[in-house]
Amino acid sequence: MSFKMDGSVHVEGIQNEKNMINILDVHSDVLFNDPNVIVEHLGGTNNKADLLVRKSDNNLEKISVKRKNGLKNGSFDYINTSKLGLFNNLFKGTFNVYNSGYKLGIRNKRLDDKLKTSISNELNNINSDTLTDFLNEFVINPNIDMIMIITDVSDGVVYKYSFTETPIVNLMRDNYKSYIVESNKQSKKILFTNGEETIDLGLRFRLHLNNGYRAWQGVNGKKSSQLVVKIQQDRVDKLMDSIENKTVVSY
Repeated sequence: MSFKMDGSVHVEGIQNEKNMINILDVHSDVLFNDPNVIVEHLGGTNNKADLLVRKSDNNLEKISVKRKNGLKNGSFDYINTSKLGLFNNLFKGTFNVYNSGYKLGIRNKRLDDKLKTSISNELNNINSDTLTDFLNEFVINPNIDMIMIITDVSDGVVYKYSFTETPIVNLMRDNYKSYIVESNKQSKKILFTNGEETIDLGLRFRLHLNNGYRAWQGVNGKKSSQLVVKIQQDRVDKLMDSIENKTVVSY
């Protein structure tokens, strides 16, 4: 699987949020049981929600918008941040390697390999308790009062559901343990188990350079490249199939 690293995903995401304001307004009678909502664009790094919906009774709904060009294609992020300091030195070794090559001015492929190895090893070394705490702190808690909107632009369909309907919430409440599937890759599958059964929700833990290795080492003009942590949701079509209480609207 390949991932875009040119910033286009971020730009497309912002445009999708703005387009959603009109779509939510037009279909608010079905999506919110209220034909007179006011939809505000939030966005920015200080807001977990992308949009805020104010209903006629002044109740508010925080909306997280995800854009898909077909539910079977690609993924979306629950967390996407370059603030590695949030994670209590979980990736300290990788950050040290990153600093040693930042804006070096020459391409050093030995450092490329060293960084890739460090990323893979540190992700492999995340134990179950640490991963479960991580998911609670950075995925469950920030989204627990969020309404999710998935826009399938290829089919012109909007899916709306509460984050509390997401399977990961139920598994964590039922004390399933999460764990990393070890590999030599920089993107790791996350599975869940209660000791008797193992469940794959299509979640993936990634630590990567958002603009690639040349930009990191300063040989790609003025562009820089930061280490970014992501928890990604793959197979969005299966996620939608697993959520019973959702609203679906064609636009």
